[in-house]
Amino acid sequence: MTDKLKRPVSSARKKANAEFAASAYDRIELKVSKGKKNEIKAHAEKHQLGVGEIGKAGYSPAGSLQGFINRAIDETMKRDNNTQEPTPPAIENKLHAAMLKEHTESQTPLCNEATQ
Repeated sequence: MTDKLKRPVSSARKKANAEFAASAYDRIELKVSKGKKNEIKAHAEKHQLGVGEIGKAGYSPAGSLQGFINRAIDETMKRDNNTQEPTPPAIENKLHAAMLKEHTESQTPLCNEATQ
């Protein structure tokens, strides 16, 4: 088994890489609690195996933290878009309270009272 020679990266190559990255990617800063990064990285290394090959669905190499985060975002957005969101409880409670208030003020029978 032979080791690849590591050559220094020229300043022109660094500049070209930076220009490409700036034109092709948006950057998002993500802050997590101390220690959480290592936990996420370990999870990615364990569960990102073979999923993220470069070019496949746009993910970074298998086991990479970047690829795992991108996949997690994509899968969550897909799941969220495929489910109909229920009415939030706070809105349901306000509607219920308004109906109850209207009933008490007007003394109009509720549905189940009208049939009795």
